[in-house]
Amino acid sequence: MQKILFFDDWCLDSGYNAVRRLGSPEPVPEGTWSDPYDLGNAYPSVFYDDAVGKWRCIYGGDPDPNNPICHHLFGAISDDGIHWEIDPISDSHTSWSDRFPHCVMEGTKNAESGQVYVDPHDKENPYKILFLDWDWVTGPETMRNPVLVSSDGYHWRELEGARWGDFSSDTCHSVFFNPHSGRYQIMCRAKSILVPFTQRLVGYLETEDFKTFTEPEIILRPDSSDPPLVQPYGMPVFPYGDYFIGFYWLLCGDGGERTTKGAGPLQPELTYSVNGRHFNRTFRESFIERAQPGELGAFGHYPCCLVEVDDELRIYSVASRTDHSGRGVTDDRPRHAMTLHRLRRDGFMYLESYSGQARILTKDFELKEPHLSLNVQAPIGEVRAQLLVHTGGLPGQGPATQEVAKGFSFEDCEPFTGDSLDWRPRWKGNPSLDGLVGKNLRVEVTFERARLYALEVGGTLLY
Repeated sequence: MQKILFFDDWCLDSGYNAVRRLGSPEPVPEGTWSDPYDLGNAYPSVFYDDAVGKWRCIYGGDPDPNNPICHHLFGAISDDGIHWEIDPISDSHTSWSDRFPHCVMEGTKNAESGQVYVDPHDKENPYKILFLDWDWVTGPETMRNPVLVSSDGYHWRELEGARWGDFSSDTCHSVFFNPHSGRYQIMCRAKSILVPFTQRLVGYLETEDFKTFTEPEIILRPDSSDPPLVQPYGMPVFPYGDYFIGFYWLLCGDGGERTTKGAGPLQPELTYSVNGRHFNRTFRESFIERAQPGELGAFGHYPCCLVEVDDELRIYSVASRTDHSGRGVTDDRPRHAMTLHRLRRDGFMYLESYSGQARILTKDFELKEPHLSLNVQAPIGEVRAQLLVHTGGLPGQGPATQEVAKGFSFEDCEPFTGDSLDWRPRWKGNPSLDGLVGKNLRVEVTFERARLYALEVGGTLLY
């Protein structure tokens, strides 16, 4: 089974009158969660806890006014992943628990947490965090960067002998398992020659056991199509079907600022990869729109978490009322919050008929099982599909030819009008796809006043 998302034309052989558009995540105001003690909501991780039977969120907060760069971890809990309240653990769980009963774990010195990764390959300690921990005052010799593990997401300990780097990767460290490499992959910043500092460039490192790690490798940096002097703050990445989805955080700072930029908006761009290591950028614009001035997200949202729930995707971000520098006058409303946006399944990008009828034709795929479905939106339009059998074209096979499979033409296809995440084309007489299994096919789709989000075939594309 292979699903095609329309990030680019690589899987297509030809097309006509189809325009590529960027998806539009929809804000969910009731999903905004501000820590009631206004401790901050840094890098939220949202996951469903089967043992608890509820949705949980773990995020960073700063309870100590004398050490605002020391993040401790706090918890929220929800029945639906939208409406949140604090997750009270106990009044003695940490040294801060008597004042903040939802404190999950306390940090030391300059502590900052990455994302909570729920490891499906580790039944004993599935919860993992790559923590950043060092003392700015005494210097780099205090760098520890421990790996924290937990059996339940509440009680954490350091993994003995595990240190994931000797550099200060000050960003949201997302972790995922890459089936192409057979390793866990951690998104981080590029290491600077001035250890323990880093450059604001997107990098990654790998591990097989969370004890031994590779050196970080740069995979994305600003280019000539970007605004002047932008700096990437990070790029959380999430596996999604046959793809890897990234949210590329670009800080558009003041050109007069020295070294690190912060006095400007953040632009979260959409990126994607087919192997988790080499990423392509989509349109150079914000995937999530900024909020109105003075509101949470006015200078941009930092998308930190992508979660699939039933037929929708949820994007959890951290947002504030000011820019990254924190400057600016604010009222007595919460300074920070976790915000929520909802996206149609496969809705990252889509093809739309521009004016009149559009048409696309895929490259060859070998049909291995009788399946064809499309994610389409055509409430006042029409969509049809046909299948073509493709032969020849390879050395010794003669010239390439293609002909419409008998009974699977546009004329025989029942037109679809409506909105479906899983439209299964039907043809007159209900011919079965079983007779085409083992053949090299192409799918051709014609659509008018419609959007195509994805196409899934029971086979493998031959490209």
